[in-house]
Amino acid sequence: MVQVIENIPGIGGSTAQLLKDGGFKTVKAIAQATPETLSAVRGFGPIRALRVIEAATALLKSDTAPKKASKPKKAAKPKKAAKSSKKKSSKKDGKAKKDKKAKKSDKKKSKGKKSGKKKK
Repeated sequence: MVQVIENIPGIGGSTAQLLKDGGFKTVKAIAQATPETLSAVRGFGPIRALRVIEAATALLKSDTAPKKASKPKKAAKPKKAAKSSKKKSSKKDGKAKKDKKAKKSDKKKSKGKKSGKKKK
C-alpha cells in the first residue's frame, strides 16, 4: 500500500508540500532520511526531524494507514452535581464572618460606654 506523507502524525498539507519541495516525496524517503538532511527543510529542527523520521518508519511498518493524525482525546471529566443556591463557605469565610461580628460587638460596647455617661 502506498503511504501518503500527510498520514505521518504531525504532517499536514503545508508541511507535506515543504517536504516535497525539499526532495522528500514519499514516506519511505522520509523514513530513510537522517535528522541532519531533514533539518535542511524549512520548519524542521533536529528534534522534529527525528520525530517525523520515527513516525514515518512506524507508518511503513504498519499494515494500514491511519485516517488522519489525531490528538489524543482528553479523559472525560466527571459531571458535577447541580449547584445549590447557597454558597458554601470555607474556613476563611467563616473566620472573616466571626471577625466582622466581633468588630460590630466591640463598636456597640464602646458606644454603650460613651452613652453610659450621665448628662447633666
